[in-house]
Amino acid sequence: MDLKLNLYGKAREAVEDALLSRGWSRKRRGIYSYPINEETAAFVGLNESKWKGEVRLEINPVIGIVNLKIQRLIDELRGKSQHPFPPQVSEPLGFLTPGPTF
Repeated sequence: MDLKLNLYGKAREAVEDALLSRGWSRKRRGIYSYPINEETAAFVGLNESKWKGEVRLEINPVIGIVNLKIQRLIDELRGKSQHPFPPQVSEPLGFLTPGPTF
């Protein structure tokens, strides 16, 4: 197997195992949710950057919150439903650190 593909696969697998073992649910590849209460959930999305010709991987976690009552109101006002519900508030985790980076 190509070293780069193996690196990406192992990194994704390690992160997914860590999240699932802590109660997060996989929504689709690279997107996970965690219930805060019956109406609110936390989300984490793992954006990957792959560098052509290099064995290099960067993972940019984006965190967010979705509230089902708010989303239903948004859907009603827009006249259509959006599934799966996107987080209403989200931010790359790196932007929330003391030395903001992407």
